[in-house]
Order: sequence, then structure tokens, then C-alpha cells
Amino acid sequence: MSSQLPYGIDSWLPVLRGGEAPTLFLDAGDPRSRARLTAAWAELPPGGRIALQSVASPGSRPQLAPLENGLEQDGDVERFIVFPGTGGSFTLLPTQDGAALRGGMALLPRGRASGRALWSLLKAASPLGIAQRLGRPELAIWTKGPHDAEASDLPVLPVAGSMAVAAGVPDRNQKIIVRALDRRGAARAILKLGFSERTDDSISREANALKTVAEILEDRAPRLLTEGRRAGRTWLAQEVLEGKRAGDELTPAHAELLAELAVATRDEAPLSEQPFFQDTVRNLCRLDPEVDPDWHQEYSTLCEALEHSTDGFALPTTHAHGDFTPWNVVQRRGRVRAFDWEYFSPSAPALYDVLHFHIQTGVLVKRHSGERIFDNLDALFRGPASSVVAATSLRSEEILQLTALYVLHEGVRHELEERRNPSPFDQAAWLRHARRALCRRLAGLLTERRLPSWTELPPSTEGRAAA
Repeated sequence: MSSQLPYGIDSWLPVLRGGEAPTLFLDAGDPRSRARLTAAWAELPPGGRIALQSVASPGSRPQLAPLENGLEQDGDVERFIVFPGTGGSFTLLPTQDGAALRGGMALLPRGRASGRALWSLLKAASPLGIAQRLGRPELAIWTKGPHDAEASDLPVLPVAGSMAVAAGVPDRNQKIIVRALDRRGAARAILKLGFSERTDDSISREANALKTVAEILEDRAPRLLTEGRRAGRTWLAQEVLEGKRAGDELTPAHAELLAELAVATRDEAPLSEQPFFQDTVRNLCRLDPEVDPDWHQEYSTLCEALEHSTDGFALPTTHAHGDFTPWNVVQRRGRVRAFDWEYFSPSAPALYDVLHFHIQTGVLVKRHSGERIFDNLDALFRGPASSVVAATSLRSEEILQLTALYVLHEGVRHELEERRNPSPFDQAAWLRHARRALCRRLAGLLTERRLPSWTELPPSTEGRAAA
């Protein structure tokens, strides 16, 4: 069943706290809410729930007390402040006390200037008082009757603790992310569950990915603590990764992780047998050329040029994180660790993560055009990415072919998704324009059998690759 209540309450509350989802959601601003609450609470059986929301103007606190008078006599409440996110996502910070709110703040987005400003404001000595006067909605979830938290809570949750809840950006893998906090506000685990039944499989994929990576790499991904299924949802619990954001540039520390992954998992297969290419060909055939003839011609040209350039030879593959970007990486004591492995692939084209980091950061963070991103490939492959190239034992022509395969796969896959379900975000158009520019440049190079400067290898590397 898809979530019907605001903030996906019916997706995560029964999993985490046990029991049923609230049967009623009331807004304090509606004059009818008090009468409806009184009647509904009287009829509610023990263990039943009702959710209340109040909104106030900036500078004042939301007022739920007038609605809640008398509920505490035979009920238990859990409170949150609501912070909006991108595209309808949200973050719920617990207001049990200042420590709980501070412990959940790591879920707030900090990529944009507004997010960083909010983070800085809430780091003040009294974050709870400040947060309650920002004009954000306050959410209260009431449970009727005696409440035995230890018996009903998911066992992985700390006893007498709180939790901060966030929803990922709405897409085919949208998930709920939870910071499980102890009584002091310290995070003891990160929990993930599908926002709906349609996204449950992404949780299973990530759990399997964490198991696979743990066998290959040491301390490069969160440790999977446990997993299970409850209240119709698949969930996992993983360790909390300590550290700070690793930055928007691909550094030697980033490259070290990717080089380790390449060394441990390098394989190769003919282009026609690679799942990424097979999926791309199928998807390109599904797309109606008449919708955008120029786009279709450009990607068809790249596909044909790539296929002809390989001459039937195998191309290297490796395991890949699948969404290796600044927002999925932390660094501690000079060592990089990656999280959010739900897009993991065991047979991705080599260099997939390097190229994904470069292009996603170039478009979404730096707002570079596709032409500029192409021009910056020289600095990328002469910099830290050169160690990943060496670890994968790539030849110059393979660097070009793998870059083309990445752009081809991502461009076609996202075009198919956009035509099925157009994204409301400008970023989707930015990425589409950038990929088209890359597509044209790469198709020209492959057609002319010309290697650009950024595929040149150091003499020692060239000798080893040839050998």
C-alpha cells in the first residue's frame, strides 16, 4: 500500500514503533479539528493513533496545546519539527529535547547555501528554542493507552530514545532514512525503508550491496547491522558513518577507494555482452524518434560509433557504487567511505564511478556546460583519476570507449525515465543538455578514430597495458 498520510507516516511509523498508523490527521488551523479530535479520541481503541499538525508564523511557536488538552491523561506523544526538502521531500527533527534535535540535524540538507545557513543557525547553544520559532510546522503523533515502547519498538532502536526521519528525493528508489538516537541524542544506527511497496526492492538491493562490499573492501561502506521486514515494509539498519563531507573535487582519497574496488573486481566482456550496453540498446529502440529526432540521431550515432570502435574486443568492467557523488561520501582521518549503495552494480563499465562523480558534480554543483565538462576531462585523467586508470590496467582507447559508454547509458536511461515521468526539477534539464554535448563530442572522436589528449597514458602505464 502506498503512503496516504502526510510525511509518509503510514510508511515508517508502524515499522519503527509497532502498532497501526494514525487513523486521522488534523490541522490545528482548521476550526473543526477540536470537535473531530474529541470524537475520534473517544472512539479510538488502546494503541490507536492520531496525528496533529500546527503551523505558526516565523518568530512564534506553533500552538498544539489547545487541541491536546486532556490527551496526556491516557495517551503518549512523539513530537517533530518539519523541515521541507527538495521536490516534496522532508525532514522531521525530534523535539524531545535539545540533544535529540541536535542529534537529528545531520539529516538536514546542506548542499545549498540555504541549507548551510539553516545548519549554522541550529548549531546555536539552544537549537530547540530557535527551531520552534522558525515558522516550521510542528507534528505530534499521539498513541492512546499505556505505551510499552520496549515491547513495540523495532528492537534495533535505542531504549527510551528518539528518532529523526527524512524522505529521499521522490524517484523510483525513494526511501525513508532514520537516525536512531539514544537518550543523549547520539546516533546509534541509520535505518532505511521503502517509502512505498514500489520502492521496497531498493532497500533489499542496498542490503545485498553492503554485504558484497564488506567481503571485498575493508571499512569503505557502512556495516550492515541487521535487516528484516515489518508492517509490510522491508528495512535495514546500518552503522553510523562518522566524518565530514569529503568535498566536491575528486581527490586522491576518493580515487584510492575506487582503485581498490577496481583491483578487487576487474573483469572484462565484449561490449555486446555487457548489461549496460544491452539495456541501452533496448531502451533506445523503445524511444520514439519522432518525439525528438535530433536527440535520437545523436545517441544512435554514438551507439553505432562505440560498437564499431571496439572491433569485438572485450571492455573492462568492475563493481560500481552507482551514485558516487559528493553527497554520498564522507571522509575521516584522510580515508573516504561511501554510503547509499542502492544503485550498486556488480558489472558496470570500468570508470563508471569516476565519470559519474565528474559529470554530476560539474552539472549539479558547478553548473558547468557539457562542453566545459568535456574540456575538464584532461585535468580529471591527469589528476587523481589516473590512479584508477592504472589500477584497472586500461589502454588509451578503452578510456575513450568507457567514457562514451557511460554517457550513452546515462543519457538513454534518463531520457526513458523522463518521457515516462517528467521530472519537475530544472536539474534534469541541465543534465540532459550536458550529456547531449558530451554525446556529440564523443561520437565525433569515435567515428574519426581519434584519441583526445586526456586518454594519453604515462609511459610506464602504456607499457604495462600493452603487455
